[in-house]
Amino acid sequence: MAIRVAAVALAALVVPVALVGCGGDSDPAPRAGGPTDIVLATTTDAFRSRGDGSGSAVLERSLWKAAAVRPTKPWYVATHAVMPPTLMRASTDEAYALTDRATFLRLQKQLKLRVIAQGGDRLADPYSVIVVAHPDARTACARKLADYLDSPGSQAIINSFGVTQWGQALYAGAAPTP
Repeated sequence: MAIRVAAVALAALVVPVALVGCGGDSDPAPRAGGPTDIVLATTTDAFRSRGDGSGSAVLERSLWKAAAVRPTKPWYVATHAVMPPTLMRASTDEAYALTDRATFLRLQKQLKLRVIAQGGDRLADPYSVIVVAHPDARTACARKLADYLDSPGSQAIINSFGVTQWGQALYAGAAPTP
């Protein structure tokens, strides 16, 4: 007997990602036109990466690939750490890093880094809810969670989360509008 598995994916939220760095007025990155150009602008300068397969690390690899740049030592260092230590290392080393907005805002007072670029589809890390229809799955509960996250009320919460404390939303709702 074959088991049929069906899946429905709903986009729940997007984690905005930013390129941060220590560069001053002579920094080439702020003059770059887009994410690919930004990556190219940083290739002669230090870059610190999580290098761990996380969403931001996967996004970073796609930017390097789009720019036809192979990250190499000595300018490129994978920290193999979560984002806070990676940002601390980038700050100490006066390097660039790709980070999620929430972590950067939480740590920015401790860092000598500034946002070089952010926003747009290329600098986004989407998170989705996947409802799987399988005999062993709790499909009804999963569907309720997906419907809740997809609802206008939940999307409003996602879109405003962090505004009071940080002055800007930490996430962006991604559910399709009805």
